[in-house]
Amino acid sequence: GLWDEARSLRRTMMQKDIQKMPGCSWIVVGQNTNLFVAGDKSHPSCDEISLALKHLTALIKDNTFHDFLG
Repeated sequence: GLWDEARSLRRTMMQKDIQKMPGCSWIVVGQNTNLFVAGDKSHPSCDEISLALKHLTALIKDNTFHDFLG
């Protein structure tokens, strides 16, 4: 299946020393654009952002939140 194909591709990438580029996203707050790269902890608000994401993840996993969305 697809999991086997993914595993095979990762194995081939390791053998050929190929690394995938980290994912990134950005958000505009006011007139400032904030860039986030997977695994990078250099953003000045990294701890605050991580805590907010943990809280949002908990809300999404909570059945009450799903009921709220309808």
